[in-house]
Amino acid sequence: MNIWTQNVLNRVDALIADSRSPEGLIERIKQFIQSHLDHSFSREQIGESVGLHPDYTAKLFKKETGMSITDYTAKLRIDTAKKLLVKTEMPVSAVALAVGYSNF
Repeated sequence: MNIWTQNVLNRVDALIADSRSPEGLIERIKQFIQSHLDHSFSREQIGESVGLHPDYTAKLFKKETGMSITDYTAKLRIDTAKKLLVKTEMPVSAVALAVGYSNF
């Protein structure tokens, strides 16, 4: 039982360390943005999703990716809209709404 408990604790420690690494945090931020692409969100919400202050979250994201969160989000929205326009028959208004632009 002691060996099993130690193995579980080691796995938990590894998961915590991975989720707090800059790479892990950046991936979690990107996942948050991707999953909320269809509506607006704030830096506060992004920071809350990864357990960091919004200002630090933005600074870390810029340092690790070379892009601000705003620029990354805009690029992702535009790239997603391009794909939808090419691969689907959705009207422009529906594509705009699908990627978080209410005023197409």
